[in-house]
Amino acid sequence: IIGAVVDDRTCHLCWEESRYPGRHIAQKHLKKSLYQCPVCQDFGSYESCTVAKHISKIHPEQCDAIPISNLDRYAQEIRDLQKKCFPNRPMKLVRPHVGRYRPRERHICQICKIQVAQSDRQRHVYHRHLKQQRIFECPLCSFASNYDIHRVKWHIKWMHKDDSNREPYSHENDYKEEIDRLNERCFPGWQHRRRQFWWLDIEETKQNVQIFYKVFLLR
Repeated sequence: IIGAVVDDRTCHLCWEESRYPGRHIAQKHLKKSLYQCPVCQDFGSYESCTVAKHISKIHPEQCDAIPISNLDRYAQEIRDLQKKCFPNRPMKLVRPHVGRYRPRERHICQICKIQVAQSDRQRHVYHRHLKQQRIFECPLCSFASNYDIHRVKWHIKWMHKDDSNREPYSHENDYKEEIDRLNERCFPGWQHRRRQFWWLDIEETKQNVQIFYKVFLLR
């Protein structure tokens, strides 16, 4: 019996041949935007250059705005798809333990059973279960986010350049008891909210994962 030829360029999910597996996964199978427009946040793409072109065309007054990267948010999903799509093709990924980057630990929410990255737990609680529309607000206009302070920070930076040093208003303390109760229901035993500004901890992770996936997406 002649063994089957191993084809490392054919996606095992859609059977499409691709020379660039990272790009194929992001474009065809992830179904989520790796990059978003920081101005309107309604436009996204798997390519940062596409978002940059959108900014230049639709928001010319904000032409120096930088696309928001969601690479860290979807890092594990990309790795899982990599194994399903191209199991026979090792990609040139930076080793997870080289430098300061480590794969993100994941946890299952006990309310909705969704798997959540460790650094996304609080945002998950806010977005999926707290359901308050204005947790973080722009101090200069009506813009707000119900779960992500960084969206408001980007909004201030690009829409209020004369006051770009202003910080978002946070209403977390207004819902502290409900947040603590939901945190415990979603992730029992989680030592949450050890610092007032917990969301600052993910900045370094974002930078590390962006470096990690530059190699992946250019492969």
